[in-house]
Amino acid sequence: MEELPLVSVVVITYNHEKHIAKCIKGILVQEIDFQIEIIIGDDCSTDGNQKIIESLVAENNDPKKSFRLLFHPENLSDPRFLPGKLNFVACMKLARGQFIALCDGDDYWIDSNKLKKQVNFLNQHPNYSLCGSKWRIEKNDAIINDELLEKQSEEVELDSSEFLSTYFSPIHTSTVLFRNIFSDIGFSWKEFKYFPVGDIPLFFILSIYGRVYRFNEYMSVYNKGIERSITKSRSLSTICNDLLSMLDFMNDYSELKFKKLILAEQRFIREHVKYEEKKSNRLSVFLFLLRNRIRLSLTIRDVIYLTRHYRE
Repeated sequence: MEELPLVSVVVITYNHEKHIAKCIKGILVQEIDFQIEIIIGDDCSTDGNQKIIESLVAENNDPKKSFRLLFHPENLSDPRFLPGKLNFVACMKLARGQFIALCDGDDYWIDSNKLKKQVNFLNQHPNYSLCGSKWRIEKNDAIINDELLEKQSEEVELDSSEFLSTYFSPIHTSTVLFRNIFSDIGFSWKEFKYFPVGDIPLFFILSIYGRVYRFNEYMSVYNKGIERSITKSRSLSTICNDLLSMLDFMNDYSELKFKKLILAEQRFIREHVKYEEKKSNRLSVFLFLLRNRIRLSLTIRDVIYLTRHYRE
């Protein structure tokens, strides 16, 4: 009988031929004494991405690390959804591990003991559902400094209310390991694909079933130079409306337990959208986006782009 993996590593990728090898190698060098499956979902890449993946899979001779490849025959992108969201959902549904780790195809891990440390932590702390770490940012093949990240110089622990109060996940997607609770709780991914961002609702759901912990260590690198923002095909008003709908889902899913905090966030968004529409001032738009770039998953480049293209 096939031994089920303890960890499922989900990698979603599209046209990442310049980065995918680094991503996969960061997973293959993990020093572990348990089984893992590496689920790679390629969203019908048009470059050499799939060939690189197949080559690395063929070279792997570690019996503790197996691959499951999901090469979509056509691109699943839909203008209604965040690019890559349907690919992500498809991969998540395949995950058989007790734990799930995430790493996009253009990001990579830099700690060969990442999985071991995180599995040990969750095994030793059953009241935690998710853990992650600090992360580095890479742009144009160079590590850059980010003032926001540099200020985060300590361990972080959050519950659901604290997560909502900050409304900024101190954990990047590429750093996380979490319990695979989705079958047990009967979670449907139907609504998830409509959300304007993926990490906030995913981490919030997990925080309902346990606390969130961040190691005070750097375990991964986020590639900031890749264009994958929701702003490429969506207007500010559409993003904000989808964000409001996402908060409605979070409110309903938590059975109104955090209604006060969620309604406050929705009121804040509505008031500022109304203010921007009334003033039609590019400076105010810029300040609004800058203030909310984390919650809207915007880079500084996105903020500038949207401000310049704001129709007065």
